[in-house]
Amino acid sequence: SNDRKGSIVKFDVNQYMCYMDQFKWYMDDGNIEISSENKVKDNEGIYLEGPEFISINPKQDSLRFFAPKARFDLKKFIIYAKEVQYILVADAKIFPDSGKVEIHKKAEMQPLTNAKIIANSVTKYHTLHACNVNIYGRLSYQASGNYDYVDELKKKNTIYFSSVTVDTTGQTF
Repeated sequence: SNDRKGSIVKFDVNQYMCYMDQFKWYMDDGNIEISSENKVKDNEGIYLEGPEFISINPKQDSLRFFAPKARFDLKKFIIYAKEVQYILVADAKIFPDSGKVEIHKKAEMQPLTNAKIIANSVTKYHTLHACNVNIYGRLSYQASGNYDYVDELKKKNTIYFSSVTVDTTGQTF
C-alpha cells in the first residue's frame, strides 16, 4: 500500500472489505495473498493480527474478524481466511476449529464445524464445544454443540444442544 495505515480493499462479489497494507498476486494461480502489519489489542489483552475483514452486506450489520493470513481466489471469488482467533457474534465469541473461515459470494460464510462458543463473551459463563455453527451476521447465528455440565459431586455430564441461537435482546440461548 502507498499509505502507511493501509488501504481499503473491497471484494464486491463477496460483499466484504478489508484494511491491508501488503499483498502478493500469484497471477498464474489466480490468487491474491492478503496481509497486514496491523496488530490490535482486544479488551482482554489478546492481540488480533492481520487484516480486519468487515462484511458490507447490509443484513450482516458489519460482521467482522481479523485474519493474520488470507487468500482471495480470483476465479472462484472465495476469501480463505486462516488463523482467525475468534468472531464476535451477538454476546458470544465463536472460535473456528483450526482458525479457518471461508467467505463466498454475497457474504455467505461457510458453516464452521467443531467450533467452540463462549457465551457470553464478558462473563464467559458457558462454553460449548464440538459445535456446528452458521454465522448469519454480527447479531445472528445458529448452532448445535456439546456442553459439559459438572454436578455437585464433580461428575461431568455432556449435554447435546441441538439448537443454540440468539434471542431478540442479543443474548445466546
